[in-house]
Amino acid sequence: MQHIELNRRFIEIQENNQEPESRRQLAAFGYLGFSWEDLLNHPRVVILAEAGMGKTQELKAQAEKLRSQGKYTFFCRIEDLIEEGLEASLDNEVDFRNWTDSSDFGYFLLDSVDEAKLRGKHLRSAFRKLSKALASAVKRSIIIITSRISDWEPLTDLQEFSSKLPADIVKLPESDTLNTKKRNITSSLGDSKPSKDKPLVVELSPLLRDQQRVFAEAQRVNDLDIFFESIDRSNSHIFAQRPEDLLELIAYWKEFGKLGSHEEMHEFNINIKLEERDKERTRFSNLSKQKKLGGVRSLAAALTLCKKSSISIPESVPDVRFRDSSIQPKDVLPDWTDSDLKILLQYPVFDQETYGRIRFHHRSIREYLTACWFQEILEKGAPLEEVEDLLFKEIYGEKVAIPSLRSIIAWLSLWNEKIRKKTLEIAPDILLEGGDAAGLPVEIRDYLLRRYAEQIAENKHADADIGFAEIRRFSHPDLAGAILDLLTCRHQDRAIKHLLLRMISFGDIKACAEEVQAITLDEQEDSQTRVLAIEALASIGTKLQKRHLINVIKSDAKLWPEDLIEETISHLFPDEMDVEELVALIPCFQHVSRKRVASGVIFTLTNIILKSNLCFDREYLLKSFVEFVRSEPFIHEDTPISQRYNWLCPVITVLVESILPTGSISGYLLEAIEIIGVSKDHGLLNRVVVKQ
Repeated sequence: MQHIELNRRFIEIQENNQEPESRRQLAAFGYLGFSWEDLLNHPRVVILAEAGMGKTQELKAQAEKLRSQGKYTFFCRIEDLIEEGLEASLDNEVDFRNWTDSSDFGYFLLDSVDEAKLRGKHLRSAFRKLSKALASAVKRSIIIITSRISDWEPLTDLQEFSSKLPADIVKLPESDTLNTKKRNITSSLGDSKPSKDKPLVVELSPLLRDQQRVFAEAQRVNDLDIFFESIDRSNSHIFAQRPEDLLELIAYWKEFGKLGSHEEMHEFNINIKLEERDKERTRFSNLSKQKKLGGVRSLAAALTLCKKSSISIPESVPDVRFRDSSIQPKDVLPDWTDSDLKILLQYPVFDQETYGRIRFHHRSIREYLTACWFQEILEKGAPLEEVEDLLFKEIYGEKVAIPSLRSIIAWLSLWNEKIRKKTLEIAPDILLEGGDAAGLPVEIRDYLLRRYAEQIAENKHADADIGFAEIRRFSHPDLAGAILDLLTCRHQDRAIKHLLLRMISFGDIKACAEEVQAITLDEQEDSQTRVLAIEALASIGTKLQKRHLINVIKSDAKLWPEDLIEETISHLFPDEMDVEELVALIPCFQHVSRKRVASGVIFTLTNIILKSNLCFDREYLLKSFVEFVRSEPFIHEDTPISQRYNWLCPVITVLVESILPTGSISGYLLEAIEIIGVSKDHGLLNRVVVKQ
């Protein structure tokens, strides 16, 4: 497959680092991680990643990139290095000899510690041969190796790497390509600049949404927006974080023209991940698909029931700090051989956690597999009463679900009618929060929604705080009747109304449009409820209904709360609301704060401007905003910036930046640039200045 440039990031693994989930969350916001440029400025690097993450492709692409820059670069497989020696394993021996005769730095990119170990090769031999071949030139060698986490021994392998190819003898030119701002943000989190006197060990980060879109576009996926909406609807984003996983989703999409249900995508993902991607490796494994499934289900159930988070890797040196949070796979699968266990744990259904232990790639996969294990033992004759005793308990005479098993109960309720019936009576919210409620028959989903609303009204739940992904899965037009009945209930609970409005929006339930429109106009409703109704109307309403809302606001805008006007602009401009109508609503905003970084009218207007695909008269908008900012009274006698409208200055800045590339120069554009300069001098781009 041709390499796709995704600007991959790497997260450092060190003893005092955060747990993986927190590292990934920070990386997702760009607060952690190294680029390839950073790695190439370190003398010794170990890149750890499980199957499907794209480490080999990345390594080969970097080799080509470095060569194109005129740098001596050498790529080889560690297995070939061990068997044939360095020069014979390279594809450019002449370059190697030229490099040894020069004084330049050389880059050695060595792939797949795991492939070498699979074939019984000793990593020590690779390091020894490489050290001997490099001789004194080792001092000007940058060496990067890759491995699966399950095949990397953090103590012995790292020690061999450090001793045979020490990092502290390499004298790199002084440079610091790390993003200083991000380093400052994360310095308190233990992510300080790494020492160049020892190997840097990093994990290849999962793909973020922007990278996923680039990848999908390169794979010629039509209707990218619809594709990623389908990923969100089926909650399949957890299966799109590795290039090979995403490739599988794309193949599924191209074959079927859609993604499957949440349950179907779990089954698909597990089956794919238990297939051997490297056909060469199948020669060393005779595990049947059924045995692999049984193994991973048993391990998942053991983790869940024992309340452990990880699995110890056989033959690894255990870290005493995490011994109590891990299970020994041999204790769970005593009839398995050590070699079969090691092979099973190398499949990409597992992911790395920390040295010496691994975990399932995602919690949702572990929960699903645990539920499958329960279903399997039930089918084999396990008494239902004994299984239910594991899932539910009695507290003060009332049956409740075991909190740690709620997701497992949700999955089991799909397949077992008796467990589903008990769950509907005891805790119907479980079926909304977990599993795949969309797979339930419509009459069950109808009853579930009504029963849940009853329990909210009876104060058996504090609120209806169900995640967007779960609401999206559950929402469907066939629930319109139940939604309308509940929504029109005179004394309906506020939390249930919010849930129903989100369901209408996510499920595109057009049959509810009239009731939604009525809520947007009802002054007796609270502001947040009306905001959600406006969002729903934008999604399912007719053009006439949307137009009516705009006209009602225009007729007496001063009586409308600012957040409702802002929401209307956000969802209806420019498709239903024109630029003149937007400008006419600007005077309604009198209490603008820049403290709301990701919300508020400044955010809304900026977001609209940044969307280059939106068509509206930007120059007219700029002209109008300039006139607002130039209106009296001013913040100072010598500063012609409006007291009331100075909050528009940062919006003008973004608007100017969007107009400049068009080459259009007007008097208002020049005046706007002058406003930006004055605003910057007076700090108006960072804060709102009000009259004291």
